[in-house]
Amino acid sequence: MVYNYSAEVGYVGPVTTVYTADKDMLLSKFDSVTAGSTIKSAGTLAVNVDGVDYTINIAEDETFGSLIDKFEEVGINATLIDGVLQLNSLDKDFSIDVANSSSGIVTNLGLVYDAELGGYTASTQVVEQTVSYEKTVDGSVAEHSSLDTQIGLLNISSGSLTLYRDGQKATVMVDADETFEALQEKIHTNFSDVNIRFKDGYLEIYSANGAKVEVGATTDTSNITAITGLSSYGMDYARSSREMYCVNGDSKITTSGLFARGDVTEGTFTIGDATFTVDENTTLNNIISQINSSAEANATAYWDTVDGKFVIKSRVTGATYINIEAGTSNFTDILGYTTSDRAVDGSINSTKINTETQEVGGNAEFSINGTEFTATTNTITSDISRIKGVTLNLKSISQGESVTVEIGKDYETVANAMSDIVDAYNNLMTNVEKEIAADGNLNDQTTLKLIKNQIRSLMMGSVATGSTFKNLSSIGIASEAANATNISTANIDKLHFDKDKFISAYKSDSEALKNLLIGPDNTSGVLSRIESVVEQAIGSASGYFSSAENSYNNQISRLDKQIERATQAVATYRARLESKFQYMDMLISEMQDQFSSFLAT
Repeated sequence: MVYNYSAEVGYVGPVTTVYTADKDMLLSKFDSVTAGSTIKSAGTLAVNVDGVDYTINIAEDETFGSLIDKFEEVGINATLIDGVLQLNSLDKDFSIDVANSSSGIVTNLGLVYDAELGGYTASTQVVEQTVSYEKTVDGSVAEHSSLDTQIGLLNISSGSLTLYRDGQKATVMVDADETFEALQEKIHTNFSDVNIRFKDGYLEIYSANGAKVEVGATTDTSNITAITGLSSYGMDYARSSREMYCVNGDSKITTSGLFARGDVTEGTFTIGDATFTVDENTTLNNIISQINSSAEANATAYWDTVDGKFVIKSRVTGATYINIEAGTSNFTDILGYTTSDRAVDGSINSTKINTETQEVGGNAEFSINGTEFTATTNTITSDISRIKGVTLNLKSISQGESVTVEIGKDYETVANAMSDIVDAYNNLMTNVEKEIAADGNLNDQTTLKLIKNQIRSLMMGSVATGSTFKNLSSIGIASEAANATNISTANIDKLHFDKDKFISAYKSDSEALKNLLIGPDNTSGVLSRIESVVEQAIGSASGYFSSAENSYNNQISRLDKQIERATQAVATYRARLESKFQYMDMLISEMQDQFSSFLAT
């Protein structure tokens, strides 16, 4: 008995293109997945030809051509015609022992036995196997345009378009609100054999009779050639320079037929920590605007009109994924960022992020004095580098090259900070002096006057630090005291800051300057002592401001009680007067009655 196995081998892309196997095609193209496991064509194939067992070894890089040669070597006639793989042994018995074969070629290619074939080398029955695949991350998520696509969806404007058929010119009007099929009908009124088609997503304008077709002229008012890149260079027909997709920023994303993976449903989805809502009026631009304006999303988005992709980029540097979660809308599933198993009502049974759709950035890797570091940002602060007060900005990769960073003291910044302290002191003295003056609001606050004098004394006095500098005047901070040319003492409390003298002191002995201002170990400097005075005044429960506040609150409470008692006294007095008035009114009424009676008699 002759056993024969046949199959038509092909795989289908996301549109309708069928790729038919030829001798150069790899068998691994047709590896299949069942129950989560991959059935590989590579492996061993056990065959029996006329009672003799043979083992055919199928390699990972095996092609149909090399496999045919291996079948021929064991006496099996093999052919591949129009994608049909035909195996027979003519007048010999031939069988495949699937149970003892590790190769899944029988399943993957759909090989079946047909007793009617006998020794005939061509199959009378086609067994078709279709291997489907999803588009890769870099591929478009949008659906290709077709003759039914509205022209304006491709951002093509209305206007004129010039066509040439074998040099003969015709002008047609492009209407952005019409379909490509309507445009084709307009072309037919001039050239009946010139058609429009979309082939593998590319727009083509061609002649059914083989005439040369060219498009575009300087007088055209439609931007169709600019948008599509239509050109006839080296061809007899015009072809777009890229695949054309029926989605743009103004597309309402729930419109049917826009995306290759299906239609988007209304609902919610999450990017970062932000949740976004899709309804029947939501456009791609709406979603993009919401993502870009959301601080919680921590990402930016845009629609790639060239490749038909929705691109999301993280605002966070480093090797971290963008958090993308499917919600009640399948928007992220359709884009390919997530994969969800949903119930009939659209609710999620399970969902996962497709990490392969994200190109994760890399962490910054660098070394300082031989110590290796890794950071998620190019801005290296002291908490990462352990270099106090220094921030490093990594500008570019310098593999194998070292960069020397010289770290010096920032005299200017320290001097400016000291100048701010002097200004703050002068403002404090001016404001306090105004309030405690004879006509001031706080002229009776002796404690406040004492605090002011304590701070002034510390700023003007000396500190025993055992260092070069004993007081602030030695580092450029001195009062504007009276002198021979100016005997006024109006500004005696005001300090003047000599920046140059301060920087000179800093450069000459920074440690002594620090001891004067902050203090050495176990000893307080000028600013440390002032800080202690201020903290005691405002920080503790027994401090001046807390005590003053309590005192004022007590006074207010006493006054409130006095007002309450006075109000009650007034109310009592008023009630007494009203009672007397009523009694007097009653007496007057009685007297009038008596007088009337007297007159009557």
